[in-house]
Amino acid sequence: MDWPESESRFLRAGGFNKETFPWRTFFFACAVCSLLRQLGVVELRIEFPFLLIILGILLGINQTGIIPAKAGTNSTPLVK
Repeated sequence: MDWPESESRFLRAGGFNKETFPWRTFFFACAVCSLLRQLGVVELRIEFPFLLIILGILLGINQTGIIPAKAGTNSTPLVK
């Protein structure tokens, strides 16, 4: 198995829906912030509050109707 195939399998595993959007995006942001911290661009005292703000924004976006619900579920957005 080569790298691109395994990467695409990971991305297709859960699809793009309300259950996967905030957590995948948050973990991606964590990885980017961790890389920037290791390179000395960002300090931990800046990284942690930034990640909390990002998580709040992602969870807020998730409650709107922008992100599609998981196939086979009947969910309505909290905010219209």
